[in-house]
Amino acid sequence: MIRMLIALCLLFGATVAEARPGTATKYRPHYLLGGYKDKMDEPGVWQVYGRQNAIAEPLFARRMAVYRAADLVRQAGFEYMQIIDQKGKATTLVISGIRSSGNEELTIWVRGSHADVPGECRAKEPSACFTVSVAKTMAEITPFLFLPEAAPN
Repeated sequence: MIRMLIALCLLFGATVAEARPGTATKYRPHYLLGGYKDKMDEPGVWQVYGRQNAIAEPLFARRMAVYRAADLVRQAGFEYMQIIDQKGKATTLVISGIRSSGNEELTIWVRGSHADVPGECRAKEPSACFTVSVAKTMAEITPFLFLPEAAPN
């Protein structure tokens, strides 16, 4: 089992350290095997995209996109993040009888806020829009991500 996991890691360019559960796709800018991308769609509104590779655990792309969105909103000086739209897809792969999360993608649009109040909603389903605490969101997601170490001083 571990040999097959290592072989998959080598095939997809991941290291053995990245093969630990929850770290198959590192939290990092987008590259061939996954990661996040972001851009400011309009003043104060960010679009954040997360994608994971086939050996990452389920929900990794979602966690990565939400964490990146929260980090952008925090850097802009806001305490709350309003999710104003989201779109995603996920596939499940079965290789030699082993289920994998497959490829998962999530795109979210967020706006910063200084209060926990409902914001605008651009989604077709109003339940897809909500406001969350940036600090609490980042704290809850951090254990599931392989975050890069801070640069030494």
